[in-house]
Amino acid sequence: MLVPALGMLGVSRGRGRRRLDVEDFEQFFELMRPRLLRAATRSLDVDTANEVAITTLHTLWTKNLANPSTDIEQRQLQALAYRVLDGYVRNAWRAQQRRSRLARAVAGQEHVAPQTVPDVADAVAERYAGESFARLMARLSPPEREVATLVMEGFKVGEIAELLGRSPGAISMRLNRARRRLEQELERREEHDTGT
Repeated sequence: MLVPALGMLGVSRGRGRRRLDVEDFEQFFELMRPRLLRAATRSLDVDTANEVAITTLHTLWTKNLANPSTDIEQRQLQALAYRVLDGYVRNAWRAQQRRSRLARAVAGQEHVAPQTVPDVADAVAERYAGESFARLMARLSPPEREVATLVMEGFKVGEIAELLGRSPGAISMRLNRARRRLEQELERREEHDTGT
């Protein structure tokens, strides 16, 4: 729809018509800016409406339009300005609605820590905190015992990795192996204690 309107106004058609020069456009700007602003404020706040009106006029300036020589061409140019404005108003209104929804969503939420994978060190320390750690440690290999001791002292996987000069993945693997051995030992002890 914009292309026929631009064609009627002599945009890039090589018709030899005089283009809107700076003085002509300044007059058009002075005439249309208040009108465009008034139209935009029906849907938008004043600051956004002003931005949209200015952007509309800038868009028209970049189109290299022909200087209207008749009243009909002047009205066509004004109608084109309103159509361009309408597109910008719709975009700005949608953006405001998205920001409002986001603000309401954020305001309605309490600060919740992002979901994270629990640290293996926390799981091991929590699971075996009540057990006689020294008796269980005898069942672990020296690397597993070293990692398990550091976990019981409160170190996290990343900290243990840094202390031992290993990757966090290697430390997690040692902790998982230690946990499995400790669980097997606890199950064995439970079976022995219950006599099954």
